[in-house]
Amino acid sequence: MPEVSRYLYGREPFFRDDFPFAIRQVRNRTEDFNLDKRFRRMFWKITYVISGQGNYVIGDRKFPFRRNSLIVVHPGADTTYEIEGDALELYNLVFDRSFLPKEFLQLEDPFHFLRIFSAEYHQEYESPLYLLTATREIVTLIRSIYREYENNEPNRKTMLQLQFSELLLLILRRTETKGHRNPEWTAFYVREYLKEHFREDISLQALAKELRISPERLSRLYRERTGKSMMEEVKKLRLEYAADLLTRSTITAAAAAEKSGFRDPSYFYRSFAARFGCSPEKYRKKQA
Repeated sequence: MPEVSRYLYGREPFFRDDFPFAIRQVRNRTEDFNLDKRFRRMFWKITYVISGQGNYVIGDRKFPFRRNSLIVVHPGADTTYEIEGDALELYNLVFDRSFLPKEFLQLEDPFHFLRIFSAEYHQEYESPLYLLTATREIVTLIRSIYREYENNEPNRKTMLQLQFSELLLLILRRTETKGHRNPEWTAFYVREYLKEHFREDISLQALAKELRISPERLSRLYRERTGKSMMEEVKKLRLEYAADLLTRSTITAAAAAEKSGFRDPSYFYRSFAARFGCSPEKYRKKQA
């Protein structure tokens, strides 16, 4: 397997600290973006796909996109494109968190879109990407932002800040619109939810209601995108948490099981042995 080359995009080629925003229309060619290369940025990026299709790659995960896709990416993500065809035509909006409106992170955000911009964001537990289908209103606004950026009209910076704020609000609304959230995004959201609540009793019905889809569809979607059921994910998280408790504390195995969300001790012991190849007590001794 060929070695992966890694590249870091700094801020300076794209924008200055006094105005941390830029928008570019670019053409990404297959020879420049492929699975042998990974790119990371020192800024956030919103990409609108003008034409072309393929997969957006983060680590070993692939997220299908096509014309009219909208991709929001965190700086910490190692990414690349797997392009179907010769090239992609894109608008790339790049910006620093300081360019966000001060009150923006306080807005109502039931599906946690804004977490990707938060100082408390943790890539290990939260989605490094949001993949949506752009509405006509969003596309029109992106093109207007591009024209404004290219033209040196009076009060250009203020206009761009206002337009960018409107764009973020439209994207935020888009994440909340029934039937328009990308399945990959929904799977990420569920995974984030499970990581936050795995020690509690998880209700598939309640989660499906929150996402406004049927429990059957949610279960199927999650398995298709992650390769495991939601309950398998919950069990994995609980077992890893219990193992960590046993390693860094002196509590009993039964107490670790309870703190991890297991209600049946015998099920915990069987599951732990199947996962780690030994009993909780032996696992603790091995880690000592």
